[in-house]
Amino acid sequence: MAANHLHQERVSFITSVTKQADKDVDGFKGTSTPLELEDGALREGGALVYTSPEVMTLLFQYAVVGICYGGLTGMRLPVLTYYFGLEAAALSSATGLMNLGWSFKVFYGMLSDCFPIMGYSRKPYILIGWLM
Repeated sequence: MAANHLHQERVSFITSVTKQADKDVDGFKGTSTPLELEDGALREGGALVYTSPEVMTLLFQYAVVGICYGGLTGMRLPVLTYYFGLEAAALSSATGLMNLGWSFKVFYGMLSDCFPIMGYSRKPYILIGWLM
């Protein structure tokens, strides 16, 4: 029995491809793809229009967040160390506090998915974040 199991594990790719496809091997059958995939779409409707206000707003939001986060990260050392005169331990603590928001990102996502505001799960939370 053990020798047969080892033999099945060592079957080459060529052997596995040239076997008969309709043959039931050890109780396993091939998988099939559902026929109604709407050309691979994950949501209903047509393709996204990348110049629509909804898509442009989302792209703009992520661009501004990236610029702000990159700017704050780049300015952390000169401002906190040279201007405020923080030592290395205080700079490390400040860095940890600045990165704390990104650490909770997964929990913010779960919160917005579980508790939608007025039927929307992302937009109100993005607006609340911008107002803060």
